Amino acid sequence: MAIEKAGTSSGGAEIGTSSSLGRFLKVVLGWDYLRLLSDSKNRKQPEGLKAVKNTYANFNEYIRVFEPLLFEEIKAQIVQGRDEEGETDWQKGGIISCAESEGFHKVSMAVHDNFRDEVSENDLLLLSSQKFDEGVKPNAYAFALVENRGGQGTVTICTFLAGEVKNLETAVPEHSHRLRQISTLFQQLATTTARFLWILKICSLSTIMREYAAMYSLPQLPFKDLILSATERNKIEGREWNVPAPLMDYLQTNLNESQLDAIHAGLSRRSFVLIQGPPGTGKTQTILGLLSAILHSVPSRLQTKGGYSALTQVTGLEFEDKLTNWLKASPWLLGTNPRDMILPIDGDDGFYPTGNELVQRKLAASGANRAGSDRDRIRASILDEAAIVFSTLSFSGSSAFSRMGRPFDVVIIDEAAQAVEPAILVPLAHGCRQVFLVGDPVQLPATVISPIAEKLGYGRSLFKRFQEAGFPVQMLNIQYRMHPEISLFPSKEFYGGYLQDGESVNRKSPWHTYRCFGPFCFFDLVEGEESQPSGSGSWINEQEAEFITTLYHQLATRFPELKSGPHVAVISPYRHQFKILRDRFRATFGEHIDQVVDINTVDGFQGREKDVVLFSCVRANEGKGIGFVSDFRRMNVGITRARSSILVVGSAKTLKQDKHWSNLVKSAEERNNLFEVSKPYAAFFGDDKLDEMRVKKLHEMEQRKSQAMEGGNDPMEKVQPMNVENGDNNAEEEVPFGDDDMDVDAADGYGDD
Repeated sequence: MAIEKAGTSSGGAEIGTSSSLGRFLKVVLGWDYLRLLSDSKNRKQPEGLKAVKNTYANFNEYIRVFEPLLFEEIKAQIVQGRDEEGETDWQKGGIISCAESEGFHKVSMAVHDNFRDEVSENDLLLLSSQKFDEGVKPNAYAFALVENRGGQGTVTICTFLAGEVKNLETAVPEHSHRLRQISTLFQQLATTTARFLWILKICSLSTIMREYAAMYSLPQLPFKDLILSATERNKIEGREWNVPAPLMDYLQTNLNESQLDAIHAGLSRRSFVLIQGPPGTGKTQTILGLLSAILHSVPSRLQTKGGYSALTQVTGLEFEDKLTNWLKASPWLLGTNPRDMILPIDGDDGFYPTGNELVQRKLAASGANRAGSDRDRIRASILDEAAIVFSTLSFSGSSAFSRMGRPFDVVIIDEAAQAVEPAILVPLAHGCRQVFLVGDPVQLPATVISPIAEKLGYGRSLFKRFQEAGFPVQMLNIQYRMHPEISLFPSKEFYGGYLQDGESVNRKSPWHTYRCFGPFCFFDLVEGEESQPSGSGSWINEQEAEFITTLYHQLATRFPELKSGPHVAVISPYRHQFKILRDRFRATFGEHIDQVVDINTVDGFQGREKDVVLFSCVRANEGKGIGFVSDFRRMNVGITRARSSILVVGSAKTLKQDKHWSNLVKSAEERNNLFEVSKPYAAFFGDDKLDEMRVKKLHEMEQRKSQAMEGGNDPMEKVQPMNVENGDNNAEEEVPFGDDDMDVDAADGYGDD
């Protein structure tokens, strides 16, 4: 059984056939680097690219769609990789030996030790007869792939010099003068030590090579037709599993109905089970329940020559003994694994700790200085013995997994909606009987660098494709994180109103005493202005950074408990805004503020939560749009990170250009939680203004008015209503944010979260 987490890792690309990786290398290593840079500036879409579909008739149609898009993504990674490695210097390399076969050259090169230490297996290098200095265009240059790091000062690389593959249908290399020049240069350098090549590290291709190989392994998968059609056509009967009574009692006590439904769907033994987990709905708890059920359940019927027969019950252990044995076999539900408390002397007792200590112990039995093959053998033996294996998607394509002597029974992929489809295929290529995709398509998607590939749907996950094709999805619908005032909007906007609140989320925090610190607020900065730093694709808003600093200062000053630990997060969709916020907080509150306030991008904060979240939207303009802030998935993640209060700061008129943001602003207005703010920002939080926004005072005013009206005399008719945001005496009176039973002063010090 394997649990995969969408992510990346380094290492070789060993999945799939050598022919598929050979095709990959011919295409990529033959590309013209300078042409890639030029094309990236023009952003012209190559001919023949097709958009990702919901269903495919056969594998050939599937590969004709995905392969070109994957290559477009590699091109974008190469261009971005060079930008990120801009300070990397060109290095000199001498040819030690060179062997040619079928257009590929395997070359051993002498390099400086510092360069050898910087590169890893499957790193893409650029070889050139000259440096690419400004105005210089060498006539001999080519890509190369690092195969391995040799001894001291050496690396082994692979390059393809037979020509460029410009047509994927035929995959026939076409003549290239620059590649022929490099080939000639190799021959010259191999016979003399007087000359050398220039080398530049570009990026790592490990992850995408594994994804490419996994994509070509699809025809060998047992559920190939299901993946292509997004439909389970042949439902096999008699595969249901029975859960032991003690385990079922535990699950029914600790899980809600939607979580139990997801587990029952898994026990039906469907080949693919999709579980959608909105924020705070207990995805991890559900996965733990699945693990328990899968490991301890038995088939309800067995297949025989005559069909299916029910299992015969035999006399077993008493209930208490069954429970004891079950708890011993399910240590992850208890906290500490009992095996970690038993430290073996020589391993003969069969018990090993489950952490890193296991690997270190086995290496010290075999000798820490043995060759890498010993280490790989030990890793493979550990994987073969393990009941559950945890890995990233990418690392599951490494040699450690390919050396396993058995396939997985079940693969559970967490955050499955945040991975491109070829990445999901990597762990499946080893073979398995059942797949669980757990994720949420309305949270952050996979990261796709190529705008062309993104436009054509390469970033859409397998989870989302199945869902759009009508494949059944089990949705977890009770959230245990957010105050109901926070969850109200995302439930309606993104989950069709199906997201319900758990009993424990209606928490009242001391700062809720003031409406401007309530569970859900939008601060409309009328003077906010966006700008774009020179040479950057990112955006900043200095006024928002200033206001958010003031907002946090007011919160922390009036409620010191927020300074006692990491209770507050400040997030923004833009990386440059995150940097400005971090620098301003450090300058204002000191370097120690990093230990108290978590400042990050929205993307960097997915899967995490804090009591209070301050969200800087950044964009403020006249009709120019809001860029990728309009991605509703990023919006959903941003506003669902908070347990107690989400305080959104932005330009209402700018954000209203987008449908979802317009609905959020409207929701804030309808709940009287939209505050118009102008400079000086500190004045907004003056004692008189905050006193007007005290929840208790507003409740008392409403109660007095109601009582007076019942008696036929309305004393409030003589009082001009005041808008507490801007002091406009012609505005309507503000009302409380909705917790009708909360009328406690800040000094009362009620309830912790």
